Amino acid sequence: MNPLLAQTHFWGTGSEWFWAFMQFLAVAFTLFLIYLQIRVQTASHVVQSLSTIHTRWNSESMLRVRQHVCSKWINGSRDFDGVAQYLAEFMEELGTYLRIKAVKDREMWEVQSWYIEHYYLMFKKGIEQYRQTYKDESLYSQFQLLFKRMRKMDRKQHSPHFSGSEQELMAFAKTELDVVNAVLKLKTSSRDVG
Repeated sequence: MNPLLAQTHFWGTGSEWFWAFMQFLAVAFTLFLIYLQIRVQTASHVVQSLSTIHTRWNSESMLRVRQHVCSKWINGSRDFDGVAQYLAEFMEELGTYLRIKAVKDREMWEVQSWYIEHYYLMFKKGIEQYRQTYKDESLYSQFQLLFKRMRKMDRKQHSPHFSGSEQELMAFAKTELDVVNAVLKLKTSSRDVG
């Protein structure tokens, strides 16, 4: 063995510090790779969750629900009927996703806040009456929580929030109905072509 090589601090006696340091670097690098993998998997989960929400929100049945609710609103009916309740149940589910932290507030705000806030304000009186009728304050509580968290995000993002005035809700209902009718027409025409 070369005597110069034996005397370096990387091999032989006194080299323990070097190997301990190398082991530390290997563990740190492995932990960093695990962290990156977890972040990628988390982002993938969020994208998949938001994609599923988007698909359900734009399904033909949900488009017809939105069409029904907005048409009735425009025609002066403020009933919190079974169709409105179906939409509110969907929003209730979104609130549960936030509560269990399956989706973060910011991401939900980015993709659904416009609808959440307007539909909540449209249904607010109906929900309150429903709670009184059944003497159960927990009814649609996740939808209410969802609405409050979207409002909080509005403030955080310096975005104006909606007052819930009759004119504002009427404008929303008309715009929503136009979009829903256009999408339903496209879905129908694509089925006819295919």
